[in-house]
Amino acid sequence: MNFVKQKNKECFLHDTPVENIFINEYMPAAPGDYVKVFIFALMYSGYDAGINNEAIAKHLDMQEEDVLKAWSYWESLGVVKKTHRDKADKWNFRIDFLSLKEKMYSPKSGKNTFKSENAKKLVEKELKKLYDDIEQATERLLEGRETEEILSWITDYKMSSEVIVFAYKYAKERRNQTRTNYVGAILKDWHGRGLYKLSDIESFLTDTDSRHYNYKRVMQALGFLRNPTEAEKAMMDSWFDEMGMNIDTVLDACGKTTGISNPNLNYVNSVIKGKVSGKAATSINGAAAGGGAKNNSIQRAEQYYEEMRKKAEDSAKARRQEVYKKIPRIKELDDAIRDIGIKISRSMIINGGSNSASGELIREQKRLLGEKAFLMTENNFVPDYMDIRYSCEECKDTGMLETGERCKCYKDILAKLE
Repeated sequence: MNFVKQKNKECFLHDTPVENIFINEYMPAAPGDYVKVFIFALMYSGYDAGINNEAIAKHLDMQEEDVLKAWSYWESLGVVKKTHRDKADKWNFRIDFLSLKEKMYSPKSGKNTFKSENAKKLVEKELKKLYDDIEQATERLLEGRETEEILSWITDYKMSSEVIVFAYKYAKERRNQTRTNYVGAILKDWHGRGLYKLSDIESFLTDTDSRHYNYKRVMQALGFLRNPTEAEKAMMDSWFDEMGMNIDTVLDACGKTTGISNPNLNYVNSVIKGKVSGKAATSINGAAAGGGAKNNSIQRAEQYYEEMRKKAEDSAKARRQEVYKKIPRIKELDDAIRDIGIKISRSMIINGGSNSASGELIREQKRLLGEKAFLMTENNFVPDYMDIRYSCEECKDTGMLETGERCKCYKDILAKLE
C-alpha cells in the first residue's frame, strides 16, 4: 500500500518561511518598500514560477527602478546575492536568497561592504557636503527619502558627488526642475551612455542640447505638447544635417501648416524638400506668423509655472523662519534630524556598523520627529506648516508629470492664456 499526499502547486496557498534573524536584525532598519520586495520575491523563490522585476513592481504598485534599488540594498547587507547572466547588461541578474544563519554563525562569515569605490570613499563629512551642495544648488532642503535616492545613484550608477551636483544644477537651469526622479533619469541616461567624467558630460551636452532645443521649437510650432518620436527626430535631423536647413527656415515651413486641418511633420518635410529642390512657390513668412500666438502662450505658461514655484518656495521659507523664530527648538530638531539622516545614509553605503546601530539611529530620528510634531501642534501649527505648498501637487507646479507627460493643469492654463 502506498500513501501519497497531493501537492498543491498554487504558491498562494502555501506558507513562506522568513528567518527570525531577518525580522529582528535586518527588517527594522530597512525601507518598507524594500521589505515588501524581499518577502514577495521570497514567496516565489521556492516554486517554479517565472517572475521578473517588472512583474514585482506592477504587483506591489512600485516603479521597476525602485525594485532594482531594493536588490542593491539587500545585496549590500549580504542578504541576497546577484548573479549576472550577461556582464554587459547590469540589470539582467538572478537573485539568490542567502542563509542568514550561516552568515551570522559561520566562522568564515565577514562583514559585507559595497564594491563601489565611490561609496567607500564617502565619509560622513563628504556626505554632508554633498547634501549641502545639492541644497544650495536647488535652493531647498532635501526631504523624505531623497537622500536614499542620491545614494543609489552613487552605488548603482557609479556617479561621483561632483557629477551628481552638476546634474541638479543642469536640471534646474534647463527646466527649473529638481525632483529626484527627474535628476535620476538624467543620471541614468548618462550612465547608459558610459558618461562618468564631468568633462565628457559637458562635451556631450554641448553637442546635444542645441539639437533638443530645435526639436522642442519645431514641436511647439506645430502645436504638439509632447516629445518627438525617434522617427520624427531622424526626420528633423535630415533637415538640419543633410539638407543644411537652419531653425528659422524650418519654423517658416512649420508656419505653412496653419492652413491645413491636421498639421504634421510629413507635411513640413514635403515643404522643406520643395525648398531644397527649388520648387517652393511663395514666401511663407505670413503663414509663420499664425503660429506665433500659440508659441507665445506656451512661453507665458512656462513663465506662469516658474512664478508659481517661486511663490510657493518663498512662502515655505517665510513660514519656516516664522516657526524658527517662535520655537527655536524646532530649528535644533531639524538640524539634528538632518545630521542623523546623513549618518543613516553613510551606514547604508559603508556597512561597517551593525544593523542594530542603524536601527537605533532610525528610532532616534523618529523620536525627534515626534517631538517636532508635538511642539508644532502645541504652538497651533499644523505638522506640515513649513512644507512647500504647490498649487498643483501632481506636477509640483512644473506642468510636467514624472512620466514625462503634460499635467492636466497645463492644458487648462494654456487654454486660458490662448
